[in-house]
Amino acid sequence: MAKCRRNVENFLDACKKLGVPQDKLCLPHHILEERVDPPASIQITDPGNLGYVTIHWAEPASLQNLTDCKIRYQLRYYDTYEERWRIIRTYKLSYSAQFDLEKPIKIRIVTLMKCTCANGTEVQGEEVDREYTPDLTGVEGSRIREFHCVFHGKEYMDCTWESGPVQPQNSQYYLYYWHREMDETKGCPEYIILNEVRRGCRFPHQSLLEFSQFNMCVNGSSAAGSLRAAFFSLEIQNYVKPAAVSSLQMLETDELLRLDWVPPSGLVPDHCLEYEVESNVVMKDGKEKEHRKLLKKTSYDFQKDGESKFTCFRVRSKMSMYCADQGLWSDWSQATCKGILGPMTKNGIGPPLRSCLGPNHISRT
Repeated sequence: MAKCRRNVENFLDACKKLGVPQDKLCLPHHILEERVDPPASIQITDPGNLGYVTIHWAEPASLQNLTDCKIRYQLRYYDTYEERWRIIRTYKLSYSAQFDLEKPIKIRIVTLMKCTCANGTEVQGEEVDREYTPDLTGVEGSRIREFHCVFHGKEYMDCTWESGPVQPQNSQYYLYYWHREMDETKGCPEYIILNEVRRGCRFPHQSLLEFSQFNMCVNGSSAAGSLRAAFFSLEIQNYVKPAAVSSLQMLETDELLRLDWVPPSGLVPDHCLEYEVESNVVMKDGKEKEHRKLLKKTSYDFQKDGESKFTCFRVRSKMSMYCADQGLWSDWSQATCKGILGPMTKNGIGPPLRSCLGPNHISRT
């Protein structure tokens, strides 16, 4: 095969010396394919953006003097977050993507060539692969666990964690973060301290960026040496938790109970919210009926049941699918109740309703 390639190259060089235009040299497709070398000097570089790395390559030397051909590249890389291969095609000689630096970086790249004499047919060369395995250092078992982030009302975000199974003496944690509008990584703006140990980080609104990879790394130091680093990447609009609905109003008619409320406080746009209303009805025979309803609006009409003696409602909200891929439910509002047993007091005294009592107080209507 190598001999075949050398023969083709010698033939083309001879034609070039004779002044034969390259677009007249219509070689068979399989010979053209044999000439398409893979990209050269493939490198994976980490600029320190906590997982946003750049893949570089160079044009094959054998293709640099072609004038009637267009060269582009097909890059495949393994997305460990979604556990699938992603594919891009580009004329450029580099590409940047997000990777989990705790797992191997796997890429596959191939040269694609389209020449005039081949009637526009694109020829694909041989695919080559590269793998980079990060060096995981630090005390074994010291990597943090239970890492969770909550973007409270789009006003600030708390990310918290627990120590790893192994917590050496005098352990202290450090969080660093980066997103695409930052020139370099920065340390946590405000640590959350528990028992004199850093257990989380609070990000003010101005330090955050939505609809972009928000990269974080938590490492640490201890008397036994460095703690193993943990890397995380998320899009923060998917971790919004709205504030609880604080104002429920109920209007009673002969046939309906109408529930109205206002959107929760915070920076979440009203059109981005969806609601869930929970109703709990105690019947005269002592049985309970529970029902939940998803709504886009801030009102709910409930058909009264003549056999009921007590009805309670509560509401919660989260980001809708039109503004985020997912969201966190808010806490439930205080329950609002109607019934024939007399008015409810604000300290929650009343019938033993399974859903409406507990940490939420019952308000009088």
